[in-house]
Amino acid sequence: MRHLLAGAGLERPIELLFALLFAFIFGAACVIWVRMLNAFVRIALFQFRKKWGDLLEHSLLPWANSREVKVNQKITSGVRPRRPMAVRFIRRQWARKIKKQEENGRLRAAWFEAASATLKRYGVEFREEGLHGWSCALGKFTPEQQRGNTFTSALHGAGWAGLVATLCAPPLNVPGFRYLCFFLIMAGLLHILSLASWTTDPALSWVLVLRNTWDEHVKSGPLSAPPRSEVRASDVP
Repeated sequence: MRHLLAGAGLERPIELLFALLFAFIFGAACVIWVRMLNAFVRIALFQFRKKWGDLLEHSLLPWANSREVKVNQKITSGVRPRRPMAVRFIRRQWARKIKKQEENGRLRAAWFEAASATLKRYGVEFREEGLHGWSCALGKFTPEQQRGNTFTSALHGAGWAGLVATLCAPPLNVPGFRYLCFFLIMAGLLHILSLASWTTDPALSWVLVLRNTWDEHVKSGPLSAPPRSEVRASDVP
């Protein structure tokens, strides 16, 4: 900032004020960059899960079935058939997908019970046809579950800011400072990947939604008992 404001002839406190203002703007830009990375990783991982599921069901599994049939035809009687490594891998992935679908169904049923109990407090009858609509309102992801911990995001942004600072300030371009910046960036990227894996996986996302819905149910407190009517002595036969 001293080089940029050298020809302005400003006093030292004014230069410091401009430096702090620039630091605030640049820090906000780094935080926005971190949030953009978070959104990009979440969208990319969601699309990957979707494409991988379609590829596994419509292409890889039929190929594995045909491959296994061809291998078994070449084996003589009395010999135990051996599946190729690729076939075993595809079989394991398909079994994992089926298991996740079953787990997803159980979690959806549990959320349905928790959501029904919560809505009954407000006189709303919850039907299964409105499952998708109420899932966007009850138990939705919190900002921290979507964007992550604010302090961790700030440290992640500080790592990127440090790399930029090495270009502007050559004395900072030393191995120790660069390694610290790389460490902050890698920790932030792992944090973003962990958040994306929870919010894009169908079963794990229903775990978060169920947990949030139950927290809302507990915070609302028990149902208040209806007021007891007073019985007068004249009403007693």
